[in-house]
Amino acid sequence: MFSTETEDQPSEFEIVFIYKKNLFQYGFTVDRNRIYEEWLNATPQDKERQKPQLWFERDVKDIKNSFVRKELKGAKSQWLSSTRSNALFLSTAAQLNSIDFQKPFEWIKNNLFIVMTPSSLYPYYSAEQIFDGISIPCFEV
Repeated sequence: MFSTETEDQPSEFEIVFIYKKNLFQYGFTVDRNRIYEEWLNATPQDKERQKPQLWFERDVKDIKNSFVRKELKGAKSQWLSSTRSNALFLSTAAQLNSIDFQKPFEWIKNNLFIVMTPSSLYPYYSAEQIFDGISIPCFEV
């Protein structure tokens, strides 16, 4: 199904979504052992401010040197120092009560469904149901 040549290479995932008046672009690169890259951009969807803002970018060598937008409120150094090499910064910051990072984390947690194989969908679950927002859980998170 997948190439055996790349099975030991890191995989990159990225999602773009609108939630609570922001367009978010979130992604990361990961393998079985660690997170290599992670980023979060937010674009406010109001008429005055529609420029993309980099909220977070993971430093590949040392998480503590990562960029966190200074305008975001909260314990940035605690979020960074608490993030393990095999954990996502977004989930760590959200678990440590970051109000700003809680928004994209909440959307991902409540709306993103991972379909591993077609057999993991319920019988007769269609693309139309997905677009209509009919929620049929594919698996437990």
